[in-house]
Amino acid sequence: AAAAAPLAERRRPDAGVADAGVVKAASTPGSSRLTVAKDAEFARLEAEMKKPFVCPEAGCGKRFKLKTSIHAHQRTHSGQEPYACKEAGCGRSFKWRSSLRHHTKIHDREELGNVRVQNVV
Repeated sequence: AAAAAPLAERRRPDAGVADAGVVKAASTPGSSRLTVAKDAEFARLEAEMKKPFVCPEAGCGKRFKLKTSIHAHQRTHSGQEPYACKEAGCGRSFKWRSSLRHHTKIHDREELGNVRVQNVV
């Protein structure tokens, strides 16, 4: 049995395939750029629908699915650190709750007498 012809040879010459393997309508000279531009615009609109919340900070433009996520992200721009350590005499505060949780392990180790405390944030 003869080997099958390569895919490029089996495809109709007027099928017109653009980037990312999306089959397009028959193309005329110069129309492939328009088709690719429309695909890019569609992808951009689709991304906007999936992540409708945009960071208002100039030059950032990061997008989020949830409004709560954008509020947390804005702390990266504002420097706000709402999570404060409650250990007496510590005074550290953090942008992220997870950072505070990690930090409190220092105080737990201090209570246990662990001498490797200086290596933890």
